[in-house]
Amino acid sequence: MDGSAGLARSLRQASGADLSASGATRVAGSLNFKRKYAADFPVVRLLEATPGRTVTEAELATLGLIAGAEAWTVSHPNRMPSVRRATIWPSYGRCLQNAPCARDSDRADVSRADFTFCLLAMDWGWSEAATSQQLLENSSKARENGAAYVRRTVERAAAVISRRSSSKSKLP
Repeated sequence: MDGSAGLARSLRQASGADLSASGATRVAGSLNFKRKYAADFPVVRLLEATPGRTVTEAELATLGLIAGAEAWTVSHPNRMPSVRRATIWPSYGRCLQNAPCARDSDRADVSRADFTFCLLAMDWGWSEAATSQQLLENSSKARENGAAYVRRTVERAAAVISRRSSSKSKLP
């Protein structure tokens, strides 16, 4: 399947991307102009980059990024470590730094930064309870708005992860 259209489709399926996507990429910092996002177009952001890194089909399968492929362990000197071990937290500072501006403001949208932090943390394997506690420790907005805000933010992120997981399990 290496380099084929089938591999590209499997990658789109496993990542929850648009299956009818052309394969074109969006440039970081640009807006994602899709009709479904009208009036609140999201900004394309890079979360991580490793220039010059080549990834094999086996590595993609190990990371669960190929639909229908069973994950297996690969011994490879350049293998990316699994982030699902929940040993480190995502950087709240980076989430805040990379958040789009709040409406009618030049300051970061803290709600979006909080949501992104929660989404990353739980995707990396942290529990909802641990993520809630960590959000309270990092976010001034979470401390100001209290438990209800934290619960809503964590629940929204958990729902996204749940939808992502259920769509992966329904794939052939």
